[in-house]
Amino acid sequence: MLNKPTLLATALCGVMTFGSSWASSFPSEPIRINVPFAPGGGTDFLSRSIANKMAEQTGWTIIVENRPGAAGTIAMSHVARSTPSGHELIIGQLDTLAIAPAIYPNVTWDPIKNFEPIGLMATTPLLIVSNATGPYQNLPDALAAAKAQPEKIDYASPGVGSISHLAVALLEQESGTKMQHIPYKGAGPAMTDLLGNRVSLYAASIAAAMPQVQSKNVTPLAVTGAQRSAALPDTPTVAELGYPNVNIDVWYGLFAPSGVDAEKLETLHQALNNALNDPEIVKLLGAQGLMVKPDSRDALRTIVETDVARWPAIVQQADVSH
Repeated sequence: MLNKPTLLATALCGVMTFGSSWASSFPSEPIRINVPFAPGGGTDFLSRSIANKMAEQTGWTIIVENRPGAAGTIAMSHVARSTPSGHELIIGQLDTLAIAPAIYPNVTWDPIKNFEPIGLMATTPLLIVSNATGPYQNLPDALAAAKAQPEKIDYASPGVGSISHLAVALLEQESGTKMQHIPYKGAGPAMTDLLGNRVSLYAASIAAAMPQVQSKNVTPLAVTGAQRSAALPDTPTVAELGYPNVNIDVWYGLFAPSGVDAEKLETLHQALNNALNDPEIVKLLGAQGLMVKPDSRDALRTIVETDVARWPAIVQQADVSH
């Protein structure tokens, strides 16, 4: 059952004055942004924050609707089949557009052919953490122990095939180690057992881990991104520690179904980038470990194409299937 749509803003006449692209007949009805996950999570927070700012700046009516299920593929299917009017959009990310099709080969949509990129919204690395009182207070020591005693060290994840799971699986592949994967039903239970010293490691989102880092309950070992996180400038990247192929930045973008005309896509792109360039949004998302990255539509297309080509091999080596 769908969650009741949340009306974020109602279009008001004369809220602001824009250029000619804003004065066109588009949008002619409320814009609906579909979120492939349940309310309250990181994707939902990002979506609502940016949708609110877009509505504030443009005077458009924007509705955020959560369509969780099947690792995000239910929402992707819905939008892929929708009328390409420019009013039905979706938040696409690494998990849903690059990883899910590799795990669920029977999805009815193609991540490149069936979606038009509107713009990149933000990126964030994962943060590998251990219990602050546990035996592994840096990543090299943990990997050395894993290499000496295969499967002695375990790691938590929010579920089989999650980006958290696959990030550590990739680290295993690159470091020549074998650890025991303990999947949980969500990020909360995974963090709970790490705090209870019942698992050794967890590749968490920065937003989820930061309260525990600040409380000194967990030790940040490394981030998976191409560069250090501004939220954790003293924490090295996995690449710095000798594993350059473990380079994972989770990205979030706004997409439309294929077939939307170019003028509407450009209008949506301009509205999105205007919102992303607002200092309030940069600060709000930065506090959650998200780096706001307004960019061109083609830049997002390249990111999708690169990860769609990259992740099937990682999924196969991690022996993930559904």
